[in-house]
Amino acid sequence: MAGVISGEFFGQQTDASRRKTEIVVKYFKAWAKIMTGIKIDSPRLNYLDLFSGPGIYDDGSKSTPVYILEELFKNPILVERVKLHFNDMRKSNVEALAKTIAQFPLADLRYPLSLTNYDAADYGSAVVRELQGYPTLSFVDPFGYRGITQRLLESLITPFGSDCIFFFNYNEIQRAVLNPKVLSHMQALFGISRFDQLRDLLRQPDIREKEQAIVDVTASALEDVGGKYSLFFRFRNVADSRTMHHLAFLSKNDKAYSLMKDIMAKASSSQTSGVANLTFSARVESSEERQLELFTDDPIEELKSILSHRFSGKTIAVGKIPGVHAEIDRLEAHNYTLANYKRALLQLEAEGKVTTNRPNRRKNTLADDVVIYFP
Repeated sequence: MAGVISGEFFGQQTDASRRKTEIVVKYFKAWAKIMTGIKIDSPRLNYLDLFSGPGIYDDGSKSTPVYILEELFKNPILVERVKLHFNDMRKSNVEALAKTIAQFPLADLRYPLSLTNYDAADYGSAVVRELQGYPTLSFVDPFGYRGITQRLLESLITPFGSDCIFFFNYNEIQRAVLNPKVLSHMQALFGISRFDQLRDLLRQPDIREKEQAIVDVTASALEDVGGKYSLFFRFRNVADSRTMHHLAFLSKNDKAYSLMKDIMAKASSSQTSGVANLTFSARVESSEERQLELFTDDPIEELKSILSHRFSGKTIAVGKIPGVHAEIDRLEAHNYTLANYKRALLQLEAEGKVTTNRPNRRKNTLADDVVIYFP
């Protein structure tokens, strides 16, 4: 989120950029499949890329808009249902993208593709007009934090079925929070009270986990605007394994939260006992590093203990557990996928520590609608 746009950003695609695109495109496919399979008042769906770039890197690699178009034209239903909005604040990028996507049969789209050149100051009002209240998947990958506000993020997830994926550079934020020259931008992004909370935290000389502190306050700020569920996928520097940035996900829906977590888990570089670190690092890590990064103990054993404590005396369907756990403690629930929860629950059942409403179901299976009784 550097304050100044780099003209070399689209020079050569990095491994991290490829992984980011992979996550966005996989979620688009899954989201579109779900949304086209349910009855809603209008058939229209929106896909918004607020900082689309030229569509192709100088080295010839495709970027996210091209992959999205490829997926859309594979499916006639999406051609009929999805309206695409590509925007970039640089006119040269918009012109380049127009040439790049001319290869596609854009005339076949039921809803004409929108290609715009809005500046940061126009994002909020202009974007809201473009989306017109329809279900929207937004991808916000800015070069700077100017124009990215709580109000904008709220508008992007307000319509039914709407989710937002955005680039979050905690290193840039860390510097900007303590820079009085960008005070207004930071307050607009976090809200005044959350900004004050974050600034006070970062001023503490002995704060150890600055990255986690920034992520936690950001998650709280997102919750303030209706983002009940959030995820942060970490990208690490190849050379020294320091965190470069995060790809964040924001939603009001627990099913969307679980779906994106599954996608992020599969995109992760490491896992222990099937529990992913929700981190991408191109550097090859030793088994000791991977283990230390995740958990000091077996993560499934840890999850079993957490579930027994958090859900003591409760009755709940399996598929509801990830979302409810996230509401109880976002950080504690962050890395566990639905498959992880099911594995832990099956072990708890075998140990006689929980029961279900279907004791005679097929062995070693737990459907999402199976009800768990915690003593």
